This record gives sequence, C-alpha cells and structure tokens, in this order.
Amino acid sequence: MGNSSSLSLVSIRWCFLVFVWLITNFCVVLLVMKRCEGELLLAPALYVFGDSTVDAGNNNKIQTFAKYDFLPYGIDFPAGPSGRPTSGRTIPDFFAESLGLKVPPPAIRLVETTSYNSIEGFNYASSSAGILPESGFKGSLSLGEQISLFKKTVEEYLPLHLKDISCVNGVSGHLSKSIFLLVIGVNDYALNFLKKNNTTTTMGAPPNDEAFAQLLISNYGDHLKELYNLGARKFVVFDIEAMGCLPSYTNQKNELNSKCVDELNSMVQKFNGKLALKIQELGRTLPASAFILGNNYQHILNLVQNPQSYGLEDGTNTCCGLTQYGTCDPSKVTCKDRNSHVFFDAAHTTEAAYKILAQECFSGVRVCQPMNLKTLAML
Repeated sequence: MGNSSSLSLVSIRWCFLVFVWLITNFCVVLLVMKRCEGELLLAPALYVFGDSTVDAGNNNKIQTFAKYDFLPYGIDFPAGPSGRPTSGRTIPDFFAESLGLKVPPPAIRLVETTSYNSIEGFNYASSSAGILPESGFKGSLSLGEQISLFKKTVEEYLPLHLKDISCVNGVSGHLSKSIFLLVIGVNDYALNFLKKNNTTTTMGAPPNDEAFAQLLISNYGDHLKELYNLGARKFVVFDIEAMGCLPSYTNQKNELNSKCVDELNSMVQKFNGKLALKIQELGRTLPASAFILGNNYQHILNLVQNPQSYGLEDGTNTCCGLTQYGTCDPSKVTCKDRNSHVFFDAAHTTEAAYKILAQECFSGVRVCQPMNLKTLAML
C-alpha cells in the first residue's frame, strides 16, 4: 500500500514536471514565432539606398538645400511632412506594405538605435546623393557613406537583436532573405557632370558622357559588390529616370515635337545601358545572388507621354507652386487633384505616380526584369 502511494506520488510529480516543460516550451515557441513572423512573410526586412526618390528624412536634421520636411511636402502622408520629397508615400513605403512589413524602413539618421527594436530594415537614402561622393550637396550621404552606415548596422545592431532568434539563422540568414533597394545616379549628372564648375572629380574628369557613364558604372558595381560582401543577396536596382522629361529641364527648354529634352535622355541612357550589362554580370558572378533591374526611365517616359493610360491626367505641370530652384514654395498654391498629376515638384513625382511604379514592379511584368519583386522575395 505504501509503495503504491509512493509510486502514485512520483507519477503525479512526473506528470506535473512534464506539464510544466510542455507549457514552457509552448510559450517559447510562441515567442519565437512572434519574433519570427517576418519569416512567414515575403521578406524579413527592406534595406533602402539612394537619393531623394527613396529618401525618408535622412537630411531633416542637417543644414542642406536638399531637405523636404515642410509643407506642402507630405501633405498626404499620414504623419505629415517626413522628409519625403513628394505629396505622400514613395516606393519603399509601397514595397514594405506589399512585403507585409509592419512599418516602412525608417531613416537611419532619425533612429535612436539604442532604444529601437525592429529588425525590418532601415532607409539610408539621402536627398541629392550620388554614386560619386562629390555629386551631392554638403551634408548628404553619398552611396559609399550609406553603405558604411549599413556596415555598422550589420556589425553592431543586427547581432544584438538577432542573437536570440534561432529561426533566422543569424545575421547572414536574415540578410540573405531581405530585399535591398537602390535608386541612385541622376544627381551624378544633375549636380556633377552638367555643372561646369564641378566636372573635375576627385578621380579625374572624364572627357565625355560616355566615359562618365563608365566611371559611374565602375563605382556602382563596386558598391553593389560591397553590399553583397556584407550579406545582401536579393537586389532591386532602378535605372536613372528619363531626366530630360523632368519639369526642372522641360521648363527651361522647349523642343519641337517632344515633351522632353531628348539630349538629356540620350545622355542618361548611356548609363542605363551599361547598368543593365553590369547587373547581368553581377548576377552571373556573385554566387546565390539575384538582381532585378527596374526601368524607371521608361516608366517616367510613359507617364509623361500618355498619363491617361495610367489613370492620371497631367504629365507635364507640377502640382505645387515652385521656387526658383524647382522645389515647392510653401507660400504658393498646391493643386487639389494630386492623384491626377505625374509630378509634384520639378524633380519628383506624386504619390500616385510612385504607387503605379511600385505596384507594377511588385507584381507586374513591365517595369522590373527579369522577374518582379514578389517572385524575387519568394526565391
């Protein structure tokens, strides 16, 4: 009788311990799933590099001409002016939403990383930035400087926040599944090559636009390989927009039988052609990498020439009243039908135009090749 009671007591204790073990591990599994729910989505993070096209406010706290933290910029953005040089959201905002991320990647300069706790990516883009360090305004982050900040993220921030999350296979696993978006190059022409007093670069001035395009591609390729060496594997790289169709240039020069300045478009197309070849080369030579080339050039050209086919009406005039520099003047009237305009100011499109580009790249077949972003994320 005594032995039976002892065995029953041992059995009860054993069952209790097993129950506690099961509950504890169930809770741990739930915690891991909660921290790893990004892994159940299309991508765990979005990392953004480039210029004002994708800037989220990295220039807000510095003294520079290239900052957009005032109305009417952000007039349609939920939180108001954010530093995005448009009416509302931009490409990274739509990409983040489509990928299932909780929030768009924040501007790295606006984040206090000691208290921030997200692992869904950062935005390093800086308005007026170029591929070459001398192309942007003072204070802006060149592409090289943006990658240096990302390197710090990889070495300091991510290990701290990923160390207890086994499902992502550490920093390398996280980065290999993340999306890397790059939009840059136009300022190397607008603020460097086309400026007579700034054509002598620190690496020697190329004598013509063909040589300059090759110089840019060489530098760009090195930067892309640097990102790869830091862990990036899935790239979305946009070419330079149809620069000659931007109001900042069309307002200065009227060409017969053309809505754009054709010589400027021909100039950047030399870069775009070389970029396409470089992307193909990197895709072949960098193991386990995948590259998408986004055709921003043709997108802008199509919007300007036939806005109605995209549900827009005005492909020529800016939505906001302009300063002499082509930026929005807060004292002037901003259009009310912003969703019908292609351009917000003289160099940037409206949220409506960005949305068309982002959605087409994410799930369409015309803007991004050889696959769309959704397919890339699922690789």
